[in-house]
Amino acid sequence: MQKPQRLPSDHSDINESFSDVFETHLTDWSYAITFGLRSVRPDEPHKYNSQERMPLAQAKALAVLMLGNIRRYEQAAGIDIDLPRDVLEKLQIPQEDWQLFREPLDLDGPVTP
Repeated sequence: MQKPQRLPSDHSDINESFSDVFETHLTDWSYAITFGLRSVRPDEPHKYNSQERMPLAQAKALAVLMLGNIRRYEQAAGIDIDLPRDVLEKLQIPQEDWQLFREPLDLDGPVTP
């Protein structure tokens, strides 16, 4: 049985935006990420402009793919993208979870779909 051919994706109608602030939302059935722009003035709230919702399995797959892609980039570029401890604490990311980015990477693993 032949594998079906993947057609090229058409991204021409996608609205592209930049985000430097996000919130995550978890329910029993889905995961959502709300993206936005950080306010440049301390007296103004951040402006959120989009939200992506997905099933939990898709969110987990996305997290694994993002981790692999970022680690491959770091290794290829010879850099280490890091966050200050106070930012990790503010995001409630335990130091041991952040260390996942420092474990050896299998570059022979699957490539981004």
